[in-house]
Amino acid sequence: MIFKNRSKKGDQTRQAVSIQMANLLSLKTIIKTMEMDCACMSYASRGTG
Repeated sequence: MIFKNRSKKGDQTRQAVSIQMANLLSLKTIIKTMEMDCACMSYASRGTG
């Protein structure tokens, strides 16, 4: 029983870590797209100005 509980906790920890990794990746993607948007906006304003 003890061993079973331990393995279950390990799975939960692994799941939490993978979720954090996924969040981190999506955050990086969002930041990258935001940077792209900013670059496009500054480029557009420079073009018109």
